[in-house]
Amino acid sequence: MSVHAGVLAGLVQVLGLLRWPFAVPVLAHSGQPQVAEIVFSTLHGYLGTGIGETLGYLFTAAWTVLLLAALPGRPRWFGVLGTGSALTIVAGVFVPLGLPGADLANFAGYIAWSGWALCLAFLPARTTGLPGRSAPPRSWTSTSRATGPTSSASTSPANRSSS
Repeated sequence: MSVHAGVLAGLVQVLGLLRWPFAVPVLAHSGQPQVAEIVFSTLHGYLGTGIGETLGYLFTAAWTVLLLAALPGRPRWFGVLGTGSALTIVAGVFVPLGLPGADLANFAGYIAWSGWALCLAFLPARTTGLPGRSAPPRSWTSTSRATGPTSSASTSPANRSSS
């Protein structure tokens, strides 16, 4: 489900942004400034604010929360940062309604979310039990990690597998 939300978040944001390279050059060369302004205002309101921003905020926040729910054993700070940034991103839905502070909250949410996304890239490398990272061997200790497994007979792979 998180994959669907993530794909939809990217898709609606791309749809909203595509008005710039496709519609604006055509409208700029139309020769009818009043018509161009009306068409652009319509495209901006529908594709930009309606689809690209509003649905983009909702799907980005949904993807973030769904992904957090799917990550077992994540650090608490990571969950708090992700959930907090998702909630402040959703505040952007209220920007077109003129809610004071919604635009600043949305901006701060995306800044925090960017930091969260960077942490997400490194989280599997730091946390055991997540996909892509297996737990270190039992025979490795913090003091012997640089030199390899300890030589104790009780921690050898053969003795471990028989117990």
